[in-house]
Amino acid sequence: MSNMSFAEYLAFKVKEENLTSRIITNMLAYECRKPIEPYVVAEGKVYRCSIDDLDEYTRIKKAFHDEIQIDQKDDIAYRKDAEEELKTITVLFWKNNHSETVAACDVRIDGEIACVGQVYTLPQHRRKHYAENVVYYATKEAFDKGYIPTLYTNADYVASNKCYQKIGFEIRGSLCMVGFEKSCEWYRQLCSRLLHNFRGEPICWKG
Repeated sequence: MSNMSFAEYLAFKVKEENLTSRIITNMLAYECRKPIEPYVVAEGKVYRCSIDDLDEYTRIKKAFHDEIQIDQKDDIAYRKDAEEELKTITVLFWKNNHSETVAACDVRIDGEIACVGQVYTLPQHRRKHYAENVVYYATKEAFDKGYIPTLYTNADYVASNKCYQKIGFEIRGSLCMVGFEKSCEWYRQLCSRLLHNFRGEPICWKG
């Protein structure tokens, strides 16, 4: 048992205690060292948002979170977050030839890293390469400024992964979170020991 990896021990305990588990998060971490221009150039153009676009960005932000069902809030909270983000990060829209906002993403700078996030295409405008083009523009701009573009995406969403890979993103890691139907104190203790050894300091778990 002492020679087991973390994954092997986890699988053993799940079987031993007859637990029902499920994958909560399954994500891939990407990095782009050389942006590749999209093979298909979408109709329309990129648009840099300002505080004047608060209503539109709030609408897009709400649609994004409602679809992925993560960090959902009420309309007032979405608007407050959107207002703060428009002041502190780069938010880009892709507008089609009818000046309609069809896709969006944002870029957050952290040291030498430029993290591209909140990539979203409105459902009625999908399969037209809008997300690919707006992410490429954000990536190329960050890369030209000396930053390393990164992003995280759902590992099970094949379309988005292909989109990012086509414009130069390469997988650098993965993150999988597993949940159980009941509290598992042994799991908390195991992870605590692992993180203690890795970081050199204990971790506090939230109940």
